[in-house]
Amino acid sequence: MNHDALYTPTSTVRSRQIPGGLKSLKQESIGQAGRRVVSVLGERQYFERDAKRFFSECYSMRSALVHGNEKRPAWEIVNVAASHLQMMVGDLLGRELLGVTDAVSQSVEVD
Repeated sequence: MNHDALYTPTSTVRSRQIPGGLKSLKQESIGQAGRRVVSVLGERQYFERDAKRFFSECYSMRSALVHGNEKRPAWEIVNVAASHLQMMVGDLLGRELLGVTDAVSQSVEVD
């Protein structure tokens, strides 16, 4: 099965989304955007935390690993968090594939 065929926006859609997405980066941090996006997950729990808190903690973990902080998280924690993060991403992608709409997914206008 060709998974690319499940969702392939037209070039017109992409040409409208990219500039809008880049423009929003000037106004919104990655952390803010991530928390906004995962807010659609409502009361779902990941690693015993709500989606916003879990995203924020994962982003902090990522920063500690990438920027070489002295207090890096233990690999056991990183591995468990990664498995929960994979579930979160699956939940987000599933919403798109199932055609669920909400304020976040409607923020990009498509004609």
